[in-house]
Amino acid sequence: MLRSFNNVSVVMQEVKCLVGGTSEKFIPEPMGEDITADLINGLRRFKDAARWKVYFELLQEEKDKENQSNGNIAATHKKKNKNNNHTTLG
Repeated sequence: MLRSFNNVSVVMQEVKCLVGGTSEKFIPEPMGEDITADLINGLRRFKDAARWKVYFELLQEEKDKENQSNGNIAATHKKKNKNNNHTTLG
């Protein structure tokens, strides 16, 4: 049985009668405020991640410099010890 509908509200009423309610799969369209809030939160997370990445890179550079300077000190100390280990027999 097909009917011709001239009014959109009549179609909506007929559909509501057929469906009998809201589907559990129905997801309402987010409001503009929610979209803006999600966007701002995403940008904050990105900014924080970028800051942490730079922080850890700088921290690693400092550790590398410290290890390199400690390695140079240890290497010169070892050379001095090798030269001073000569025993003289009297």
